[in-house]
Amino acid sequence: MAPSAAIRASSVDSMNRTALILLAALLGACPRAAAPAGEPEWVEVRSPHFVVDTNAGINQGRDVAAHFEQVRAVFQAAFPKSRVDPAIPPTILAVRNEQDLSQLLLRFWRSRGEEHPAGFFVTDKEKNYVALRVDAANAEQQYHVLYHEYVHLLESLNFPSLPLWASEGLAEFYGSIRIDGDDVGIGYPLRSHLQVLEAAKKLPITVLLTASESSPYYNEADLTSIFYAQSWELTDYLLTTNHGGSAPSFWKYVALVSKGADSLDAARQCFGDLNRLASDVNAFGRQTDFPYYRIKAPFPHSPRNLTARRLSPAESLAVRGDFLVYAGQPAEAQTMLNQAIALDPALPAPYASLGLMAVRANDRATALRWLDRAAGLDSRNYLVYYYRAMLSLGASDGPQVPDEARADLTKCIRLNPSFAEGYRALAQLDASRNQHLEDALDLARHADELDPGQTQNYLTIGMVLMRLGRPEAAAQEAQRAVSSARTPEDRQSAQQFLAQVGRIESAVREEGATVNAVPETTLRGPMPSPQPARRQPEAAPGAAPAQSPGSSQAAAGTLATGTAQDVKCAGPELRFRLATTAGNLDLHAADYTQLRYASTEPIADEFIPCTMLEGRRIAVRYRPASGRNNAGELTEIDLQR
Repeated sequence: MAPSAAIRASSVDSMNRTALILLAALLGACPRAAAPAGEPEWVEVRSPHFVVDTNAGINQGRDVAAHFEQVRAVFQAAFPKSRVDPAIPPTILAVRNEQDLSQLLLRFWRSRGEEHPAGFFVTDKEKNYVALRVDAANAEQQYHVLYHEYVHLLESLNFPSLPLWASEGLAEFYGSIRIDGDDVGIGYPLRSHLQVLEAAKKLPITVLLTASESSPYYNEADLTSIFYAQSWELTDYLLTTNHGGSAPSFWKYVALVSKGADSLDAARQCFGDLNRLASDVNAFGRQTDFPYYRIKAPFPHSPRNLTARRLSPAESLAVRGDFLVYAGQPAEAQTMLNQAIALDPALPAPYASLGLMAVRANDRATALRWLDRAAGLDSRNYLVYYYRAMLSLGASDGPQVPDEARADLTKCIRLNPSFAEGYRALAQLDASRNQHLEDALDLARHADELDPGQTQNYLTIGMVLMRLGRPEAAAQEAQRAVSSARTPEDRQSAQQFLAQVGRIESAVREEGATVNAVPETTLRGPMPSPQPARRQPEAAPGAAPAQSPGSSQAAAGTLATGTAQDVKCAGPELRFRLATTAGNLDLHAADYTQLRYASTEPIADEFIPCTMLEGRRIAVRYRPASGRNNAGELTEIDLQR
């Protein structure tokens, strides 16, 4: 295409159903935004699905909220069976200008020559934030960045296993969405990509289709431009040519790859000859008249269903401080949250944010202290109660801890009925105590409804079914866990659980045993064990060797007690971190089957530490590594904790 050629966008009168489905890739969730600590008054605008905190005035806040509601509404109308709302409602921080935004995103303004963004998206499994300036000169470019990340959030809700080119292609395709009043345009040509495609040598189609997150084309600055441009070009071609006639093939390809099919095999099955596809896409990119879709936004551009209130100085500081926690600026977050506490010591929000920041830093004691303060002030942040429960179970073995944790998890899901992890954790806790099992099964299944396709959901359901004496049903869940596993760790956990269930089924069938006769350790799930146990003196890393009361024989080595974290196995090799009051220990065993195990309860022959140690309170013996007092080789694991 000649550089001087005009690039036009031709409106397609109506959007067919398949093309509307594509819209789903973009419009499902909104992030949160932040603003600076300054003179102007802060207000909070709430729409049905978003929260906008702004120092640019109520009218600007309403405009931003209505804008994001339009985007969400289009997606919901186009693809009503998809998830459009994450468990954590997005918050948008809309600030007046660049100076205000720089106070929230200091790292982009610290270095000379660093690009200064007009908008910034922070997505996390716990929070979604958008920060944007309302005076941006190039609003289309600003929203393109935000929409791109918005698509990825929706993809994680609906298409968790998208091939990389399709994931980035959809994000770029929908990143060009334009809203003009109640009119929405989708699929506008991206001039920047067309310029790259004209100047750079293209990647072979097979390289594009098989690129992964470890590929240099995704990670090296001089190569990413062509990868993004070609991903957009191929996606745009499949979704818009012939009035979206190729879109069904695109979604068939996505479905096949999501089920584990090879990317190239799936592409040949869905798109035909790949060389012909590459040729057609090249011709598409050289044209000057690009199709796009134009529809009416279901959500009118008006302040209806929007409420507003003034934020106190402490509240606005707390919101911005929380944004900084998730934007990776802990020092600035700490300062802002401490200022909020000084202004209003009875406000629970800053204590909650400090607690969650300590959780992210793996500082259990500090996290519990701040979370206790927030809970004592009746925080409405469900994460306060979720993490307090999880940290308490791992930090203490008093008999009252499980009941307190259960109360916290119950309050967590009452405050946020969409939080799948809360239901899953409560189901695991009840199953580990052999209590409320029918309720636990309902909880685990509801977690799967809220967050479908997760390996941990199937493992939890299977664990509860085993407790209920239903090994055949548990085996079905174990098979689903194996099929759903997307990481080596999940795959290993699922395969080990399936093997355990198989052995139990054989024992029931061949030996007349009952499921209830299976030792308890066989049925443990990923929750920390809440069973009360004898306390032992806790040794710091590098402490003198001591005798383990639970051992069948005295073993040479250093004794330490703590909580097992980041448990990983590669075949028989076992590695984990032991979190103790004196610090962390990195422990290793070349073959976990050769370790000595001790417990006050029977230990099943098929006890597998890879899936049964995570989060559990244990005592260990180890030989300190040469030259390092915070690492060692395991000799014994005492499970009686």
